[in-house]
Amino acid sequence: MPTLTEHDMQRIAFSILHAAGAPEAHAKTVSDHLSLANLSGHDSHGFIRIMQYIRDIKNGGVVPDANPETVLDFQAIAQLDGKKSFGQVAMTAATKLAIEKARKFGIGMITVKNLGHTGRIGTYNEMIARENMVGLVCTGFAGASQGIVSPFGGKTGKLGTNPISYTFPSDEEGPILLDMATSVGAEGKLRVYRARGHDLPDKWVLDSEGNPSENPNDFYEGGAILPVGGLAGGHKGFGLGMVATILGAVMAETGDDSEGTGSIYDGGDGGINGSTVIAINAQALGPIDETKKRISNFVKFLKDVEPMDGSEGVLYPGEVEIRNRVNKRASGVEIEDATWNQVCELIDEYNVRAELEPLPN
Repeated sequence: MPTLTEHDMQRIAFSILHAAGAPEAHAKTVSDHLSLANLSGHDSHGFIRIMQYIRDIKNGGVVPDANPETVLDFQAIAQLDGKKSFGQVAMTAATKLAIEKARKFGIGMITVKNLGHTGRIGTYNEMIARENMVGLVCTGFAGASQGIVSPFGGKTGKLGTNPISYTFPSDEEGPILLDMATSVGAEGKLRVYRARGHDLPDKWVLDSEGNPSENPNDFYEGGAILPVGGLAGGHKGFGLGMVATILGAVMAETGDDSEGTGSIYDGGDGGINGSTVIAINAQALGPIDETKKRISNFVKFLKDVEPMDGSEGVLYPGEVEIRNRVNKRASGVEIEDATWNQVCELIDEYNVRAELEPLPN
């Protein structure tokens, strides 16, 4: 199991993606995003995604040199057509536009359609928080090609993992930042468990017959992931997943009938997939320094509690990622052999080994 530095991850991902047709700027945007996910402790949205992105390029799901275009622009609201660009490229553009509109109007809302996998959506909220703004980011998908999460009470996948993320600026070491799948776990986490040969926590998935299971392979053999809350409380995750889908995809006017099954809007099962970024200018509500201080005082109030046995104490949302980055920038990131071997195959396929030597081992 090799240990990679931040620079290792960036240069390897960059070289592969650039060789696969991504312009330098796009390859850098994606490779920086993936490495930051690993450093943050979210291996499910990091280096392991390179293989997926190459498959997406090969099957036409992603056009590596595509740039998003603005197709609607009305005051504080706009819509981007990703043109099948990398999700990170489209979402970075959408976030910058949301921030720009929030400066002008107090709020900016951007919907995005026709884009690839967005990666860790909390990264876009970090961009918003750095501007002393409040952020909401969500991604929604559903349908035959996208449905991997079962609606609460059902056996079959209909929804995606549909993540939602909120952020608030503060005087803490980092922003208050919630970033969560509306399923019990992101699909990428199942990939990591499978690659490492581990069982899932509790019963995260249903097998192809609808039986609860802790085996990640059961999901990949026709099963489904449960909504957050699991077998008992999954109605909550199901509701949140619907919100993310409507806000992220339905309102972005997305629809795909490439499977020839008809649109889900017409009773079919064609996939939908889209994202929404909302930035709110907190300075419009009062002096930002006072707002950040109040938020930090609220955090201190919550953290001032006796820890449970075996607990490190209360961590605010986003705090563990900050700690992980400090630790992993010092120690490096371990990449499981199964993932590393696949990456090495791509290095050879795209003939970039010479420029990457010496490789970690």
